[in-house]
Amino acid sequence: MMGALPNNRHEAFCLEYMKDRAGGAAYRRAGYNTKSNDVAAAAASRLLINVKSGVPQRIAEFEAEYATKIGFEIEDALNKYLSILNADPATLTSLMRGACRYCQGTNHDFQWRTSREYADAVKKYDTAGQVAQIMMLEPSDLGGYGYRASQSPHPDCPECDGFGIARAHFAGTDNIPEASRPLFAGVKETQHGIEVKMHDQMAALDALAKHIGFFAKDHTCDLDTSDALTELLAGMIQKSSKMPVNSRSRQASNAANAPRS
Repeated sequence: MMGALPNNRHEAFCLEYMKDRAGGAAYRRAGYNTKSNDVAAAAASRLLINVKSGVPQRIAEFEAEYATKIGFEIEDALNKYLSILNADPATLTSLMRGACRYCQGTNHDFQWRTSREYADAVKKYDTAGQVAQIMMLEPSDLGGYGYRASQSPHPDCPECDGFGIARAHFAGTDNIPEASRPLFAGVKETQHGIEVKMHDQMAALDALAKHIGFFAKDHTCDLDTSDALTELLAGMIQKSSKMPVNSRSRQASNAANAPRS
């Protein structure tokens, strides 16, 4: 590593040049006085090939450092995309089916949660006017008590035909598996209820596929088998596609082919 150039303006030029690769502008920002932009651009061009000044070597050094840094950033981004792609959405939110109010009731009559719930319903019915009562069913506790939405639907239930009631289930943020956390993008309360936000898995797949050239015009992907990330992605894509995937060190195998009741 050569380090900073002894000529301060040469060093300044290299630093400015790395910002936008605009030679003339970098030349002026480095402190050189020129009559015009064309003169500055010409002087910058000469400086960029002046080996004795050390400018070309210094810029090459900066570019190598930049490439290493960007390489780590790209690898980190790809790993994040892969984590999103591998996460199971069902660990964040899922559709669950539980018993309806008639599934576990005695003789499949309406089942109350508690005697207090039944008493509240009776009170509401008794205090309703005669007109309102016409539109209501008089509460009965023939079905008994102890209803739980978490109970399994009864296969012979005449009300729901054994399908029960579908309910959305959301995992608590403290219970999200570590492997699924990259997919989780937050929670939002809306007028319709709670919305669990997730990162787009198809967008993650698209970004990864583009990285390995999956959409190349010749329909092949050149992979470096030393890159475990790329190998894993290629294997995942191969399982759902007949598109050939070529490796530089070996041919990749194609064998891995309602309101709460």
